[in-house]
Amino acid sequence: MARAQNQFEEGEGGFDDDSEGVHMEDGDGMTVDLSGTDENITYPITPRGVYEAELMEMEFGQSQRSGNNMWTCIWELTDPNLAHNGKQPRQWLHLTFNDGGLPRVKRFLARIKCDDDKNLELLKTKFSPLAVADEGQLLGARARLRIDIRRYEGQNRNNVRDVLPPGDTGSTSAFGAA
Repeated sequence: MARAQNQFEEGEGGFDDDSEGVHMEDGDGMTVDLSGTDENITYPITPRGVYEAELMEMEFGQSQRSGNNMWTCIWELTDPNLAHNGKQPRQWLHLTFNDGGLPRVKRFLARIKCDDDKNLELLKTKFSPLAVADEGQLLGARARLRIDIRRYEGQNRNNVRDVLPPGDTGSTSAFGAA
């Protein structure tokens, strides 16, 4: 999986701020204390809206449900007002490479902004989705994400409804108005 540079800094005593009870060591020296851990997972919910974001991770794999090839994109929202425990919220987006998903992949590539315009190059030629993900060719891309809230397994979760061109470019997309 391609990832943007990790900005993790270990806190005092070997613990980072949001992994209480986990001593951050490599290998056999890792210890975990689950005595204060709640079994119910809760995620902070980002309010519905449109947010500037940066592509931090991209992985090529297969959908668990359908087996379709897909990109899993992890975006970090850049608005500092959304930070939770000192970290920016992240949003997941899945793009499938099947007949129904290819138009969405094309819109995605047309709307994101890469400093080297790699996204626009991919629109003009054959490419390997695996190589694009593994080589991190689109990492650092900017966009605006339309975030919604939906129910999943009985809990509210965020959902990326659309990817829009970033607000700072002055253009809308490779297709015109978004």
